[in-house]
Amino acid sequence: MLLRQLTAYKPIDDESAGSRPYSRIRNVMWELALNADGTPRGDLVPLADPSDPITRWGLKILVPNTSRTSGIAPNLGADDILYVLGWLDEKSEPDWVAERHEAFAEQSRRWARERPDDPAAAAVARFYERDLIAQVAKPTDHKWSSKDLVIINVSGVPATDSDSMWQLWKTIVEERKSGGRRGLCIVCGNVDRLLDRMPQSLPKALIPRAKQEIALVSANKPIHGYDYRDKLATAPICTGCGQAAVANLTEIPQRQDAHVHLPAATHPHGVVDHRAGQQSDD
Repeated sequence: MLLRQLTAYKPIDDESAGSRPYSRIRNVMWELALNADGTPRGDLVPLADPSDPITRWGLKILVPNTSRTSGIAPNLGADDILYVLGWLDEKSEPDWVAERHEAFAEQSRRWARERPDDPAAAAVARFYERDLIAQVAKPTDHKWSSKDLVIINVSGVPATDSDSMWQLWKTIVEERKSGGRRGLCIVCGNVDRLLDRMPQSLPKALIPRAKQEIALVSANKPIHGYDYRDKLATAPICTGCGQAAVANLTEIPQRQDAHVHLPAATHPHGVVDHRAGQQSDD
């Protein structure tokens, strides 16, 4: 099974210190710098340099990431401007943005409630509790949009450096994507929390001619699954295997020592072999 081989490629250890579950390196356009008391240290700091081909679209930073469509699904520590600051551009709908901004603020307050010893969490929560967004002016000398990615920095340290933030983020994603269902995972064979949906999508860059990110496994409508059941009801995959499969498939094409063997032209299901210079005969 392809999923089993993907999870075996590099097992995920979410319990170790420094673990960064459900993440992706993305281009971050802006930084919101806060003091320890939650007050802004100034306006947004632009991280993109149009004159530099490397940073033209911002700095590449590992940030929380999960698949989201039309629903309200805030990240933590870094997100689009509309989520973090509630700012509207000419294409935004006020009610739509307001709901998402409030969801991000509440999730930030949850971080402070559940991790009271983390000063970064406390600072971010104070920023929203004291309604200090008005102290941050919208950029006038740089073009921006509501979909630009912004990272929060507290006392000179990115919020995404906080281990407690990632621990909570793991909990949030698994609450959001599993619904609490438990059962036997068809990938690892263990009884664990099962996914309703894959937690992350595959980047467009991995799929030739793709116009949007794609789920590795999905059944969006009952007609797409067995017994007319949608989501992953008939493909029980635990949260750990779902995370590992997507993370590893995202990483594999970037490795020069990874090979893909196509058994037959009519069945383009690649078998991954991470041993340098070897291919699988399965």
